[in-house]
Amino acid sequence: MAEGPQLREVYESEPQIKELIDTAKKLEGMVRNAGVHAAGVVISPVPLNELVPLHKTKNDEIVTAYDMKAVEKMAC
Repeated sequence: MAEGPQLREVYESEPQIKELIDTAKKLEGMVRNAGVHAAGVVISPVPLNELVPLHKTKNDEIVTAYDMKAVEKMAC
C-alpha cells in the first residue's frame, strides 16, 4: 500500500475493503497444498491428531499441511 496512495485511501475509508485486505495479509505466505516427503515419518509421545491437523490423501496417506520444521518442534 506504500506504493499505491489510492489503495491506502480506500483501505482507510471502506470497512469491507479493510477487512478483505487484512484477511489477505493473514493468508499471504501460507501453505496452499500438501506434499509428501519420501522419508517423512513422525514419531510422537502423543497421538499426532492432538498436535497438528491431519487429513488423508486420495492414496490413504495421513498428512498434515505443516512443514517439516513445524511438525518437528510440535512432536518433541
